[in-house]
Amino acid sequence: MQVMKDIAIEYRDTKANLNEALFEVSESEIKNEFKVVLKDFFSRYIKILTAAEYKNEILELRVEGHTSDSWLNARSEEEIYLKHMQLSQNRAYEVLSYCYSIEDKTVVNNRIWLQNILEPMAWHFHN
Repeated sequence: MQVMKDIAIEYRDTKANLNEALFEVSESEIKNEFKVVLKDFFSRYIKILTAAEYKNEILELRVEGHTSDSWLNARSEEEIYLKHMQLSQNRAYEVLSYCYSIEDKTVVNNRIWLQNILEPMAWHFHN
């Protein structure tokens, strides 16, 4: 994982393409291997963020869905764009939903706070 300038954390699997590590190609269902990573990471991350010195400083926690630069059997640039936008939205939603639903004491106790800061974001490849 890499901490970004805006305190973003980006997951990278060094053994595979990022999207292939998290999802099957053109799918939004989270792979079981990534669910294990998410459950472990998200629970610890929320525990840190909800500490007294940080909790009131957090304005937004983005969950971003990304896609690749191609789409099999697409007939036009417009179709590629729309399919990627839908897929990235679905991926962001699936990750947000999974993390929000984790049955960890810290996550459960902070669900109202999470409702106010969790934001799904959709990103697709730009030519």
